[in-house]
Amino acid sequence: MGRTGMSVPHHWLARCGLATVLLFAPCMAVEAAGPADDPPSAAEIEHALGGAGDTAPASETDTVAVQSIVVPFVAEGGHIVIEASLDGHPPRPFFLDSGARTTVTREAAQDLDAASDGDRLMAGFGPHLVAAKVVTARKIALGAAVIEDQKLLVAELRNGLVDRGSKPRLAGLIGAELLRKYTVRIDYHNRRLTLIPPGRFEPPAEGFSLPLTTQIRARRRRAAKDVVGGNGADLRQAGA
Repeated sequence: MGRTGMSVPHHWLARCGLATVLLFAPCMAVEAAGPADDPPSAAEIEHALGGAGDTAPASETDTVAVQSIVVPFVAEGGHIVIEASLDGHPPRPFFLDSGARTTVTREAAQDLDAASDGDRLMAGFGPHLVAAKVVTARKIALGAAVIEDQKLLVAELRNGLVDRGSKPRLAGLIGAELLRKYTVRIDYHNRRLTLIPPGRFEPPAEGFSLPLTTQIRARRRRAAKDVVGGNGADLRQAGA
């Protein structure tokens, strides 16, 4: 069996400008041996991408609302890879990175039905600034979960980030915008995300909370870390 430990990647913790509430749990790490790096089954993909709006199963101890949306993921090199579609086009693979803005490659940007809203320089993808364009996606869909009229960045991401060998190249990053729309429950053991609509998330009663403060660009942001039992982590935005 693989080792156990904190399941949220370290670079997420280091880039905590999201002001998220992190509900940590000791769980099987994504590097553990076993099926964690295997692709999801056809049934899982259909469940996530068919748009049928499947809901998370409820139980007596489950605090997630029935309206929650379940999306499978695969773990690759300590990263979460999910499938998302842009403006109704076939889904492409993306990294989930809660510390970044949603960013797509120039190739994936061909799926967008919008012109550029401007240019900027961006950091975070190596030692140099990268030129990027700002565009608005009419719709970003992760299965039944939809983010509409979302501004995102188009940039030439380094090959070491997007190349997956024999697998399709990454189309970019799904970033902090997802946390503004949903509370995201990450279940590493079962390799699935549960997207919980605003106002429907309740932290498990058996946990305990540790208040946190982070300061980004002279702005202080509040967060809390609620430690609970289980096999994953819950992420949500906790204010300005």
